[in-house]
Amino acid sequence: MDYAGASLFVASTVALLLALSIGGHEVSWTSPVLLALATVGVAGFVLLRRVERKAADPLISPELIGEPIIWRASLTVLLFAAVLFGLIVNCLFSSRRRCGRARTVSGLLLIPLTLAQVIVSTTTGLRISTTGHPRTAMAAGLSIVMAAFFYWQLELSSGRWSLRC
Repeated sequence: MDYAGASLFVASTVALLLALSIGGHEVSWTSPVLLALATVGVAGFVLLRRVERKAADPLISPELIGEPIIWRASLTVLLFAAVLFGLIVNCLFSSRRRCGRARTVSGLLLIPLTLAQVIVSTTTGLRISTTGHPRTAMAAGLSIVMAAFFYWQLELSSGRWSLRC
């Protein structure tokens, strides 16, 4: 077991997530505490790479991460998760600030998004397992989401689109 790698991974992740969580809320983005947390997190991940290369049984195999299919898929998942996070935050923010809805009601508005995720993920997974070609489904899905976001932002910025409260 790679205790050094696991400990370093947890410590780096906690430091980076804590910096991102408190930044702009509890402390300013330029505060020494926040910058120190972010530096510890990033430095920990850089050090993790060295530790994992020397470990007999690494937590995260450098050879596996070096495979193009693995790092490309990981990058795609990261980007998609960022888009999904942005969508959720934007929907909740719009519902709360513009319409004055309660937190509970705003949260309930996410049910259609959750159901759509389940249906689309299941359908896409079945399609990919039968065809063996994941690239087309991923490119189509991300393109549709990107176009919808651009359209939404254009409509919001022009003032022509408003939430029905």
